Amino acid sequence: MTERLFTHAEQRQIVSACPTLRDQTALTMLFTLGIRKKALRLFQLGDYDADRGLADFQWKNKPTHTLPILGELSVLLERYIAERSSDTHDWPTEYLLYPERIGPSWNPDLPKLRVLWCDRQKAMSESAVHRWWTRRLETAEVEHRRMHVARHTTIADFIRKGGRIEQAQLLAGHRRISTTVDTYGHVELSDLEATMRRQAKR
Repeated sequence: MTERLFTHAEQRQIVSACPTLRDQTALTMLFTLGIRKKALRLFQLGDYDADRGLADFQWKNKPTHTLPILGELSVLLERYIAERSSDTHDWPTEYLLYPERIGPSWNPDLPKLRVLWCDRQKAMSESAVHRWWTRRLETAEVEHRRMHVARHTTIADFIRKGGRIEQAQLLAGHRRISTTVDTYGHVELSDLEATMRRQAKR
């Protein structure tokens, strides 16, 4: 991967610059789970099982891929679902990312820009997700990188922090562990130095 990975500071900056709870939730999901664009695009609120703390994602090589929803992501997702379930009984079939049109508001009591139209029962198109991602980076004033770099960042960081390669394979949803090793198992000189320092203290 030639594009620079996202730092923790950049990730926080991107999420905190989001104008809506929906966008904060989607980006936190991306940076926490390292899911692919398609999995994020097709995620519906009913795919989350709050009782079990698990969510099902549509996946590349299999019908679904189940991942744990923990920490800040579970807080944001449950807040968003509570907000939507208070508005409609159809919330389980709503997509997290859905098409919408934003335009100017002529009402002085409303924000200058507002949602003019949306269809929460329809998944955002791939090109619209790309534009959504680009706008999120521009709003946060973070250097543009492909959305797939967020996946690479999450899984590589999981391994660098000591996550076992078998667990990284499960997180990435790879069929073969060699794919995980070849794609995300790279280390930097600073990783080697940190490990050697820990070992020297034993």
